[in-house]
Amino acid sequence: MIATDLSPSLLSGIPPWMWLALGLAIFLPVFKELWGAKVKGWAGEKMVSHLGLRKLDSSIYQVFDDLYLPRPDGQGTTQLDHVVVSPFGVFVIETKNYQGWIIGSEKQKDWTQSIYKKKHRFQNPLHQNDLHVRALAGLLGLDRRIFHSVVFFIGDCTFKTELPENVLNRGLRSYIERFQSPLLEQAAVTRCAEITYGMYADDKQRAASGAWRVPESSLHLAELLGGWPGAFLAQRRLRHKCSKVSYQVGFWLIVVIFQIVAADVMLDQRLSQALMRYLAR
Repeated sequence: MIATDLSPSLLSGIPPWMWLALGLAIFLPVFKELWGAKVKGWAGEKMVSHLGLRKLDSSIYQVFDDLYLPRPDGQGTTQLDHVVVSPFGVFVIETKNYQGWIIGSEKQKDWTQSIYKKKHRFQNPLHQNDLHVRALAGLLGLDRRIFHSVVFFIGDCTFKTELPENVLNRGLRSYIERFQSPLLEQAAVTRCAEITYGMYADDKQRAASGAWRVPESSLHLAELLGGWPGAFLAQRRLRHKCSKVSYQVGFWLIVVIFQIVAADVMLDQRLSQALMRYLAR
């Protein structure tokens, strides 16, 4: 009886900051176990996007983040962290937010992270990104040779084994800018226009039936790769995506960018060179 009478007074005597500390001590380990890896990966992707890729010349390079595409084996969808579209190819970038030593090779099924005397195995990101490239190439009907697979580690990590040059832990933007040979040919652009029209028709049908929709980012990506004439035709014939102002702004911006880039390629990049000289003044 005495203990029962004393319990409320004892609890009321505990300072609020101690309750907060107790709650954090319980919550943080649970949060780390359930969502820590996802939050860490998300933070790494955002850092790559905003600190690196967004500094690329927007008149030449267009950046897309978090694309969800159907897997080539038909087993659900796969997420692409970043896609950079340019006349010099399509860069598909897989990001990894790891610290410590990274140990692996191009052919190994799994790589190893070693940090604080602990080791963690993870899927070979080159194999993982190969799935992403196949998904995007298959969706757009484009030759695999125009795609560049890139794996970028963000964080304080060191490669302890020799890795291919497309596996980086620094210099992502300069690596992308090294490629200067145009790869998107007219035949590929025409094929992409046909694919884009089909994507619009499929999305229109899905909208009518209430099924899973084609992401707008995927439609814009197809337009930027040269599919915008097919998109324009589909919008007029199918009356799809015509009334959404935000989508139309993005679409016509892509059309303008495509014309500028195409003109620059036809003029042997004199427009971009003139722009770079102007900016360097």
